[in-house]
Amino acid sequence: MITPTDVAIMQHLVEYTMQSYYTYRVGAFIVKPDTLELLGAAQRSFRVYETYADIRHAEITAILTTGNRCAGSTLFTTLEPCNHRRTKKRDTGIPLVPYQSCTDAIIASGIRRVVVGMIDPNPAIQGRSIEHLIQHGIAVEVIGTNCPELDEGIIAFSEKT
Repeated sequence: MITPTDVAIMQHLVEYTMQSYYTYRVGAFIVKPDTLELLGAAQRSFRVYETYADIRHAEITAILTTGNRCAGSTLFTTLEPCNHRRTKKRDTGIPLVPYQSCTDAIIASGIRRVVVGMIDPNPAIQGRSIEHLIQHGIAVEVIGTNCPELDEGIIAFSEKT
């Protein structure tokens, strides 16, 4: 169940993510549910010539910043986490950053709850990550944030893919 605290944290996350200056923006906070201590935070954005698969995603970066203190925590993310792994290098000239999918990292980290701001509009992802997390016993809530400045870039990117 979405609480007023969840909504407030998501609003702070949207404001934090908006500090990024590129077109496509995604942010993540990891919060200890009993004390509301912020354990990890990340914002990731990328330029037009990069692809979302060519960078380390915000969720994974936030998990890495916690120093393995994620167990039992809640992940807030502005966009549904990815559930795919990069399998080939794209012809961008940018070195690839190897990574597992965000959902695999979330499951492995011990995070128990995920609050999503927006379901990914990309038809290859739309809701699949949420289903995957739920299948692994992680509670997932979708707030449906209303932040056109964040959403426009993601929607435009999804329409290209």
